Formats: sequence, structure tokens, C-alpha cells
Amino acid sequence: MVRWDGTRVRPRVHAACVVLGCVVLVVLACGCADTHVEEDADVRDASSVDAHLPLADAGVDASADAGVDAFRPDAYSPFEHPPERPMVADESGPPLSFALRAPGLSHPEDWASVAFDLDHEITDGTSLVCMPPGDAPSVADGARGEDNAFALRLMPVLALVSPELEDEARAGTETAPIVLHIDGWNGRAEDPRVTVWLAHALPGESAPRWDGTDRWSLEDSDFVEGAPDRPINQDDNAFVAGGRLVAELPARQSIRLRAPDGGTLEFRLTQTRFVATLEEGALSGVTMTGRFASIDLDFALDLLGICPEAPDHAVIQAEIARSQDVRSTPGSGGPGATCDALSVGIDFSATRAEIGAIDPAMLPVGRCD
Repeated sequence: MVRWDGTRVRPRVHAACVVLGCVVLVVLACGCADTHVEEDADVRDASSVDAHLPLADAGVDASADAGVDAFRPDAYSPFEHPPERPMVADESGPPLSFALRAPGLSHPEDWASVAFDLDHEITDGTSLVCMPPGDAPSVADGARGEDNAFALRLMPVLALVSPELEDEARAGTETAPIVLHIDGWNGRAEDPRVTVWLAHALPGESAPRWDGTDRWSLEDSDFVEGAPDRPINQDDNAFVAGGRLVAELPARQSIRLRAPDGGTLEFRLTQTRFVATLEEGALSGVTMTGRFASIDLDFALDLLGICPEAPDHAVIQAEIARSQDVRSTPGSGGPGATCDALSVGIDFSATRAEIGAIDPAMLPVGRCD
């Protein structure tokens, strides 16, 4: 037998079979040989599963609970996924805080660069996970299965309706960014467990310097009863692998980008992930990915002032329906299932920051009657 790395594995034979007669019996009947092969537990026959196929195509029996788009760990997978948790001892370190700003929403040419594969297949016209409502073809994925229908399909339509939306959202984070806090990082490229939480900053009395010394007050609505040690949008089991931070935050928690003259763009995602490079106390390449359910998109349009009676509303709703490419609940897809969410991938820049007081929130209000 040959391992994956090309080396041969030699079978063991009992000492009793050294004599010629036993060897003959082995050849004829295999009755006296111990054909057990000492293989590592993680070595698989290459014919068992085609690593280049999605779960259903590979012939794997995915249970009803797991769904077609359930995760299948595979070191040989062609899909673009975040790194996996490292198997090292857990150590701690001092906390770090970062202000996230300058969100990139549209990415007309490089939308796949800020996305991950969410449904574990490479979709091009049809899908085994789910299909959009009606007769619309499935939204095409990136070369490694990256899913980002929000940037690829919806943002261009939103930009036509509200040309200043992205610029306004960027301007909003310049005065009131999102704060990402990391606790328990050991300072190295591998850390099996850190805590990550998100909160919305309030505008300061003076312009930020963006030199790492800005102190931001945070909205009390992001903490249980306003207690600073009880953040709501938190992952206490995040990790760092290969110098990349991976955090998955609770589903449908509000992540808001204020657009001062254009309302608020609010994301309420499922499978909300933040992935970024974390090294030498700096955070870069921050991406937020997830699944934006169509029902939550309806509320998002209200906060943007795109109201049902406006002609633009029907255009956007039609694009949302055509652009749905994933299920809002991971693992619930399968042949014949209807997609009910858009995949999302956006990026941020990050600057070191300090945390100030917890103050009353500036919550958005709907702009439609």
C-alpha cells in the first residue's frame, strides 16, 4: 500500500509464518498472515472520496440534519475557507482593540477576494444546495467557490438607486467606526482560543487622529444592561491560525454602517464571520462574511429609506429574489430547496484604538411610514 506522500507501508507478518509451509498457506489461503497494515488514522485511500467534488457529488451520505452544504473537513479541498483551529496549548495575553472603518461594499471586479465558500460547492448556473425562487439561474461562484452575491449582484443595483451609499457608509465609519475587541491572544501566529466582540462607537467631540490613540465611547445597546464586561455580539471561542484571526459571531446581531445623509445600512447576518490577519499587534485584511436573509434585507431597506411605495423598491426586491444564492440556516439546503438569503463579503481597514465609556446608544429608526 502507498501513502498519500508516496512512501510505502509494509505489512507485518507473524513470526510463526516464517517457515516455508506457512508461507505457502499464506499464498494459497491468506489464513495465517496478519494483513493488518499500520496506517495513521488520518490516512485515507484516495478513491474513498473525491476531494474536488461537493459533498453530494462525492457520493457521501449527508444526513438530513447535516444538509448538503454541511462542512466536510478536507485538507485537499479546493474551496476557499477560513483556516482551522490550531492544536496547541492555550495561553493568554493583553487585550487589543481596533476601530474598523472604510468598508468596501461593492468590489465590482474583485468581489471574490473578500469572500469565502459558504455552501461547499462551486456553483455555475445550477446548485445542489438551493436555487433562487422562480426560474432564475443560480448565482455564479468564484473560482474557489467564493460566495458574495451582495457585492456581485445587489450592490450595483443599490448604487444605481443611491449612488452615494458606499461613500456615505465610509464617511460614517470615519466618525463612528465599529470597534472590534480581542482578549486573550498569546501574541503568536497560533492560538486555539481567544475572545472577540464587536460594538458600535459613538461620534467623538473632536476628529479622530487614527494613530492608535483615539478613545471611543461605545453604545450601551451592545452590552447586557450596559455592563462593559457583558458584550452581546461576542465569540468566546475564536482562534488564531497561521496568523489569521477567525471569529464567528451570534446570528442576526445588528452590525450597522451609518450613512449620515443616506440612513443606516444594517447587516443582520447568520454564520457571521470576521477573518483578519493578526500579527505584531496589528490587524489587517479584515473581512466580514455571512448570509443575509431576504426577510432581514426588507428591514435594511427601510433603514435606508427605500420604501415600498417607491418604484426603486420593486426593482431592488426583484434583484434580491434573483440574487439569493444560499440558505439563511447553514446545513438546511438540498436538491430542490429554495435559497432564502444572499451571501455577503465586505472588507474593512483597522486601526488600533482605546475603549472609553459606555454611553446611551444612537439607534437607527425606520425611514418609511
